[in-house]
Amino acid sequence: MGAFNRFADTPNIDRIFAKGAVTHHALAAKPTISTACWTTMLTGAIPEVHGLIHSLVPPAVPTIFRLVKDAFPDAETAVFSGWSPIANEIVAPGGGADTLDAGDDDALCERILAYLDDHDPTLLFVQLDHVDGAGHTTGYGSRGHLDAIAHADEQFGQIYAKYEARGLLDDTLVIVTADHGGTVHCSHGDWSDGERFVFFGAAGKNVLHGEIGAICQRDYPAIVLHALGITPPPFAADGYAAQMPTGNG
Repeated sequence: MGAFNRFADTPNIDRIFAKGAVTHHALAAKPTISTACWTTMLTGAIPEVHGLIHSLVPPAVPTIFRLVKDAFPDAETAVFSGWSPIANEIVAPGGGADTLDAGDDDALCERILAYLDDHDPTLLFVQLDHVDGAGHTTGYGSRGHLDAIAHADEQFGQIYAKYEARGLLDDTLVIVTADHGGTVHCSHGDWSDGERFVFFGAAGKNVLHGEIGAICQRDYPAIVLHALGITPPPFAADGYAAQMPTGNG
């Protein structure tokens, strides 16, 4: 999605994060490819450290799911991903997630809604992949890409509505972001503005309204751990390097 949601019809994202903390300039990992970016945001480490750039192997550092499980062994955690390597290789069995599910986005969303009928996870991660597929097919920022973002917004709205119906929102931090953007030439991997800048929005009763200052994808675990009251690992340039972002949020 990059930050192209600014140009798409996204009533749910717009409404939910209107009183949240947002930026359209969160910095992706480098290179701007899915493996590197998703692993960075799930581990708090840069690609040179976690080791997933062009290969798919378990990362060299623990994911946020393992950190949550280590702090709260009874916590329920779940991963639902349209791009299967997130569930199967990045988090992987034994990586701290109780539920690992991958598949077509539409069918996946139906399973997420069914899962939420009976579960109240401490940490739920959802990745929708058809937006990236549209960018590769018609170009990032194209009408086809923006329509795919709009469809993802509908699916996000359904998941959010499920939390609302179950009365869970008062104690939930909601985050929406993207792994990378892309170019009109249907590609990504370089460092142009369209590729490296992504949307990040956080909403919840204790989230201050405003524009977030500097934030990188590696910082996302720090936000999640802070929200859960978990002391993060110490900063290490060759390990966990996530930091809380600056700014009003």
